[in-house]
Amino acid sequence: MKNIYILFIGFLIILASCETESDASGLFDAEELTVIQGFISPQAEMIVIEVARSEPRFGNNNSLFEDFVIPDAEVRIKNEDSVEIVLPFNAGTRQYEISTETFKIISGESYALEVTVDGKRFTATCQVPENTVDIISSEVAEKDQDFNSVNIRFKDVENIRNFYVAGFNFPTSGFQNAEVQNLFITDTNKNGNIISSSVDYDTFNIRTDTIISYTVRLANVEPILFDYLKAVSNDTGFESPFLEPIVYPTNIKGDKSFGIFAGFTESEKKASYDPRN
Repeated sequence: MKNIYILFIGFLIILASCETESDASGLFDAEELTVIQGFISPQAEMIVIEVARSEPRFGNNNSLFEDFVIPDAEVRIKNEDSVEIVLPFNAGTRQYEISTETFKIISGESYALEVTVDGKRFTATCQVPENTVDIISSEVAEKDQDFNSVNIRFKDVENIRNFYVAGFNFPTSGFQNAEVQNLFITDTNKNGNIISSSVDYDTFNIRTDTIISYTVRLANVEPILFDYLKAVSNDTGFESPFLEPIVYPTNIKGDKSFGIFAGFTESEKKASYDPRN
């Protein structure tokens, strides 16, 4: 039931200033937890917080997401100026949400989350990264009959440790776009330099009879969010005693709780290529 407690950023899926990270491995083995998730960004149209109860890992895997949503929690977010907003529950999306026009998220500022469920209080804090990084370019190269490679180039922000998640979205011959596996990039030994990174993707179901326009997104994320999304990407759902367990970080404080409250900034660029060449 991994979909109960994973929230993806757009199609991204996508902790120096947040609370101390905790190792959440094994938490879902036997007990029910209060799961809280929210990722905030100045570029997002909405602030969205998910509140649910987890299912033990070996519980009833036929349960639906709606069965675990907690619709009667009290969800509050406060900024550095102690301005506080209560997020109403949206019965349609099953989330607590409010427009960023009503409560602005500002780059470089810290935010506090407080969630109350059945009288129990859960808290977390985070700081939105200060910088939004512009994408310089993206190119697609054919590798073989079945795979292409897509590249992203951007300039790292100088004199600060940065964690990036890049995502790519391609149109297909069907009704839904194809989302390429995310790139997880750090600026280790690349301070202030141009960073170039690429990922291979399967071209099955991607159109080849016309010029293809695709979307590239680059998120500058907090370290705990980087680690969390990377854990999600690496989790195949297959468990084996011969494999290292996937460790999911959490920064939610409160009894029997798990989740992520973190900030990111995001830039977007449109690119295109001609698969007929």
